[in-house]
Amino acid sequence: MIYNPGQKLIFACCMTVVLLAGCGYKTGSLILDDYRTIAIPVFRNEVYQEDIESYLTNSVIEEFQRDGSLIVSGKKNADLLLKGRITGWRRTGERFAGDEYREVVEYQLEITVVFDLMDQKTGDYLFKDLKISGNNTYFINPDIPASKRRSIPLEREQQTVIISKDIYESEKASMWRAAERISRQILQKVVERW
Repeated sequence: MIYNPGQKLIFACCMTVVLLAGCGYKTGSLILDDYRTIAIPVFRNEVYQEDIESYLTNSVIEEFQRDGSLIVSGKKNADLLLKGRITGWRRTGERFAGDEYREVVEYQLEITVVFDLMDQKTGDYLFKDLKISGNNTYFINPDIPASKRRSIPLEREQQTVIISKDIYESEKASMWRAAERISRQILQKVVERW
């Protein structure tokens, strides 16, 4: 074997780079050093919109399961307890059409959540009353008769019942997407707490 000082230098540089790449900064969560499990009870529905608490709770649980940083478990065995309440639900018209632009063809749905994160061993809150909002827009099919489109309440009349099944399905899909956005934000706040 021929001794080549250049090869030795290249080898030493490569090894230095490899060793340095494994040292130094740690990415990930500071919270995971102390906690392994989280309980997520059903969010409290303070806006009285049907099934919204189910959508949101299921979405948050799925997001934590997909991430895998914390294991979702029952309240009795969990290190952390995430309690949430739905405090806002607003539907506003975004685009209008028809005579004098009185018919709404696109809505924006916004959901607001407040949540707490508690260490169950110590009883200390890691987060208290943290507010997060998620929104999504959805279109109303222009083929739906105007009488059904008008049955959708504006923000000031949100207690009115939506008549059209198509409109109801569009709003449910929009609610699910808004819930997914909120879930990702909650996960990010809990897992990347710094």
